[in-house]
Amino acid sequence: MNPIQLFSLLRWEIDYPPILSDSYPIHLNKVKHHLSDLLWTSGIDYPEQVSEIKVLIEALQAPSYERLLKGPSLYRVIGPESDLSYLKRLEFVSDFLKAEICLIKRENTFNKELWTSLNDYYIPKNERAFKRELIQNNDHNKSQFYKASVIEDSLVLDFESDWVKKDEPKSGVLNGPFSAYSKEEKDLITKKVKDALEIINKTAPVAGKLIKNFTKVIQFRKKEKTGISSEQVPREIGTIRISNAHKEEMTLLNLMDYLIHESLHNFLCIYENNFLKFAVYERNLKVRPVSPWSGNAIPHMAFTHAVFIYFGLYSFFEELESVVLKKPESLGQSIDLKEVREKMLNVSFGFRRGPQIREYLKGIGQTDESILNLWDLFKKDIDESCDAKLKNQKEKKKFIELVS
Repeated sequence: MNPIQLFSLLRWEIDYPPILSDSYPIHLNKVKHHLSDLLWTSGIDYPEQVSEIKVLIEALQAPSYERLLKGPSLYRVIGPESDLSYLKRLEFVSDFLKAEICLIKRENTFNKELWTSLNDYYIPKNERAFKRELIQNNDHNKSQFYKASVIEDSLVLDFESDWVKKDEPKSGVLNGPFSAYSKEEKDLITKKVKDALEIINKTAPVAGKLIKNFTKVIQFRKKEKTGISSEQVPREIGTIRISNAHKEEMTLLNLMDYLIHESLHNFLCIYENNFLKFAVYERNLKVRPVSPWSGNAIPHMAFTHAVFIYFGLYSFFEELESVVLKKPESLGQSIDLKEVREKMLNVSFGFRRGPQIREYLKGIGQTDESILNLWDLFKKDIDESCDAKLKNQKEKKKFIELVS
């Protein structure tokens, strides 16, 4: 896979490169391989569980099996970063398969409560003859069938699953006790996400396609004493996490930023797993590069992802600026031009200040040379774009003061 495809993709060109369409099917094949490997490896110690799973797989139709493989929760359980015992992995896989079978039969005959791997359905124990298409976004409880809200045909908005309720101390979004959203807050967030995606699709349809291709679940957490935030974790490819989307500070611009930013993490994880590792090796895990955007020391892999993501965000906000200037009515929403330009300024900082991006990694480790060359191209592209926008000395002086 030629890395130059990444430049074309992150410019959001309508004639997008094949990597946008080819990567996710390759990822699903990799998930299928992880599942096969788990069954083979576990067969000696847990033959009964493995035999049961094979029977369940045979009972699934192709669309249901594909739904199972797309589930970020399945990847979390069986992927290379899973820390679960083999027996626990098999239990989760069995339950995910049973949930899909329940959806086909429209009843639960397995005498246990079940969640799907896409976090979109909860099926109580002994639930009979349910009509799944009629029940959506109701408050989840252990005795009632639950269907999550799904938008854009396939994007699950997860407010209620067991996964979103977990307390993960190292997470910036899922840490701490779970606090439920009200129905009004869920409705508000759903509308915000729909509006943000509509603007993205109208501004840069390829960015919208990337979100749809690589993000399957958005987990929402409510945190009373903190601001807005988002994250993606490599062990759960296909999920992005957002906190406090109901708050006023979660403007449409901020939400668009988060959706593109974290979906790009999903894409880049898949790219690295299947085509090319950006960081060849790290000399010392305790020595970290300093991000020219945040000024924080971050892991080598996180640094490499940041370069791609901030270039993609700059390209998007540049497109949005153009639409706001020429055809603002086409967006269907009021977008503040000043805020768009502030976003552009923020994401361009790392490219405009200091040396070439590759210099930040000197002594840290080795990054693939084709990727370093691509980063040079990113910087050149943004430098030319910014220079064209900052034509008079007053604007240039203001920019330099802000960067400094």
